[in-house]
Amino acid sequence: MHELSIAYGVLEQIEGLAQQHGAKRVEEVELEIGVLAQVFPESLQAAFEMVVEGGLAHGAKLTTVIKNARVHCLACDHQFESDGTNFACPACRKARTEVTGGDEILLISVTFAEEDEK
Repeated sequence: MHELSIAYGVLEQIEGLAQQHGAKRVEEVELEIGVLAQVFPESLQAAFEMVVEGGLAHGAKLTTVIKNARVHCLACDHQFESDGTNFACPACRKARTEVTGGDEILLISVTFAEEDEK
């Protein structure tokens, strides 16, 4: 499962950030996922819950935002977005295009819990 390796990578990143900031617990993690990364959000959620079990991100909310692919038309130089199903240029209708983005998986934000005052 491709999502499991992604979840482990995200965990590694958030543990590093937690260490840098002296955080003891993670409340929320937000990821931006390109449509071409072929990640299933439900599978990623299950994998994330599994890899954070018992750690500093146990119970953290995972939010995923799916982003369209970015495409450049080589025929007319138009830039546009695609949902990953159609790469023909909407301006000139030609299919001489190149994908310039949309397969990324980016860690957008991590929210750490504030320390309880005692």
